[in-house]
Amino acid sequence: MSDERDMIQLALQKNNKTYLFSSLGTVIVKKSIAKGESPMAIKAISLVEADNQLFVFPEGLENIVQLISGNYVIHDYQEKSFEGYVTKGKDNIYTSTYKNEPSEKIGESILTGNIQIKNSNNSKPLNIAWKTNTSSQEKQALQNCILRSITIRLHAPGRISLVNKDFIMIDLQTILDFYNNKAKLNYNAEEKILYIIQ
Repeated sequence: MSDERDMIQLALQKNNKTYLFSSLGTVIVKKSIAKGESPMAIKAISLVEADNQLFVFPEGLENIVQLISGNYVIHDYQEKSFEGYVTKGKDNIYTSTYKNEPSEKIGESILTGNIQIKNSNNSKPLNIAWKTNTSSQEKQALQNCILRSITIRLHAPGRISLVNKDFIMIDLQTILDFYNNKAKLNYNAEEKILYIIQ
């Protein structure tokens, strides 16, 4: 048994070309390319593959949404194994908010997380919501997400252990269904790259 999370990179495949996602943003990527330098692209998203489904944590969702929705900027720059880079676009399609409220028990609070995703072809946004008790760390999935127990690796001085913990996760099929724009996902576990195919 091992840690079920994979740290991954994102890539866009469009017109038989592959573009690696860079979270540095359009301005910095353009400057790097203008200098003849390859922009940085790091593995920054935790992905869980289970039961032929792909899940991410809320904090890893935004850039995937940007690519699935078509809200991106392509930067052509021939590298050895791909044709360039892709960055997040200018449209405001993704917002996340957190609200902290006291619970009924003194000293405890409930943190409610909300993500709202917009689609220009659909007047109704997709809402994702969950709650976390900040004292007990007990989580509750409220809307368009699930509570999933996964195995993670914990490091302590002199030892490593595997434990099961509950996490709020979003099934990426929910995002594909919301946009319904023929985008597809292909996860290459060996490369640790999630390809968004347009």
